[in-house]
Amino acid sequence: MMSSARLSVTSVPIRMVAGFIRFPAKDKAALLMAWCLIGLSAAALRLIPFRYLAPLLGTQMGAIAFVPIATGTQVARARKVRCAILRAVRIAPFRSDCLPQAFAAASMCRLLGVPASVHLGIRLDGADKDMAAHAWSCAGPVALSGGRCFGVYTPVSCFFRH
Repeated sequence: MMSSARLSVTSVPIRMVAGFIRFPAKDKAALLMAWCLIGLSAAALRLIPFRYLAPLLGTQMGAIAFVPIATGTQVARARKVRCAILRAVRIAPFRSDCLPQAFAAASMCRLLGVPASVHLGIRLDGADKDMAAHAWSCAGPVALSGGRCFGVYTPVSCFFRH
């Protein structure tokens, strides 16, 4: 007889596959695209110095907080990108922290005709002033990756490509 712990461990991947099968075709395609782009971004960030990858994000605008304006249709697409990125991160067996997510979200937006910006920021923590770095992306009112970080992190670099 199988133990209940064994059932719960094996049922998680089965539920994920079952959930994926129930997705509409467009959502499956978006998830697959997000998963591949996060993987490619993670590999590129590991193998290529950032200074060579940064131009792929678009024009470097300096240390500003820039949120591109998006139409209603673009906002709807941006929400789909955000959902696909969040889902892909949960099943990624590779590095999928903030920077690959921001790269992937910006790439998906570019492919879908959604203006997006990618931000790199820092935060000083506590009395020791330990520095924390973070990357996030946004399109209009939609935080594509990294959450809503403008009030928490100080932008040190912003990239934009329409």
